[in-house]
Amino acid sequence: MDEIAHIEELDFEFLDFDGTKKVDRIELFRYIIDTAIRQHKKLIGLDIEGLEERYGKTISATIDKLRNVNIPICTTLIVSEGIVEKLHETEAFLKRSENKYFPEGYMDAFRQGKEKHQVIFKGFEDFAIFKYTLERLLLLKLKKAGIRLLLSTDAGTGGMGIVPGFSIHDELQILTENGFTSYEAIATGTVNASRTIEKMTGEGDFGTIEVGNRADLILVNRNPLEDVSNIRDLRGVMAAGRWYERAELESMIAITK
Repeated sequence: MDEIAHIEELDFEFLDFDGTKKVDRIELFRYIIDTAIRQHKKLIGLDIEGLEERYGKTISATIDKLRNVNIPICTTLIVSEGIVEKLHETEAFLKRSENKYFPEGYMDAFRQGKEKHQVIFKGFEDFAIFKYTLERLLLLKLKKAGIRLLLSTDAGTGGMGIVPGFSIHDELQILTENGFTSYEAIATGTVNASRTIEKMTGEGDFGTIEVGNRADLILVNRNPLEDVSNIRDLRGVMAAGRWYERAELESMIAITK
């Protein structure tokens, strides 16, 4: 196995459920959540320290498995943070400027309560907070154990309430809010990704600035090592050796009707 996407896949190590059920995707998720609540109901509402006290041995055993086979993990915590926002901070979600990039019909479904995560977590909204807290704890433990972590967001489908590009900055912010230095967070999307791709394909000619590597670079106005959010304030991007000014980039993502 080349990598695991995502940290949330480790949630199943804490759950005893029937993985052979022949139901559709939504029904399966509902079954898993219902099973998780029945097994862990008394723990919903615990903070990270409380979950660590309860699940410490299981987490250690899980990390030992990963360490022994040297499998990197995609972070992808923006999904769980986004679920919490959609279910518990609805107004904040509705006001996000990047929502205009969602596929047609997504926001209508959300306003009608028919969005994917609204359906899956209906009646189990507090479980979304429990799930995200557990995954943040896993993130901390994976980092401490030296497991290679890869920056990721699962934004490609368009149906998760996550926008490509914008979400990668949100993911970086989540990492720095959970024990990562700015450099460590950036490395998950640069050198760590390069090493993983090299192991998979034999070519990892990106992720570091050195002779012979692909010229994939960004130029920013302020030092991102001081604050990772400074990466948002860019002057331009060089992709595969071609330079794009900020104005050109903005025109490329402008929505025209």
